[in-house]
Amino acid sequence: MLRTAIGFAVMLSAAAAGVAQSGNSLYGPHGVSPMAVRQGVLGSCYFHASIAALAMAAPDKVRAAIRKNFPVGYKVHFASGPDEAVYPDDINLGRIHGFDESDGDWVLALMRAYAQREVRQSLVDSIQRSTVIPAFAKPVALK
Repeated sequence: MLRTAIGFAVMLSAAAAGVAQSGNSLYGPHGVSPMAVRQGVLGSCYFHASIAALAMAAPDKVRAAIRKNFPVGYKVHFASGPDEAVYPDDINLGRIHGFDESDGDWVLALMRAYAQREVRQSLVDSIQRSTVIPAFAKPVALK
């Protein structure tokens, strides 16, 4: 878990593409700050602690990693790999189930984007290592 948290911190702190739109629903009353970060019912202290540390050390880089995805939702940029789309339903699901209690949507947007990125990479790695999927089919499976 520590490796994952450190990896996320490095990827996000290096991100600098796009400029986030500042709004109350995205950043809440405390903006990008450690004061805004509050863990929910998930055992995600490693994630929330990393985000709080980044919010304290490099709030501009956190804001730069999140941008509006018109007409709805957000795009989260990581230093490596594709941007991840986060939709309002993703944020609402996290709120309804108490996954995060932070001010604004920015922490949940980062959490969802990071989870999507990790699942996608895990699937790619599994397909590449598979001895069951024929070599000629792997490029199709990876699209």
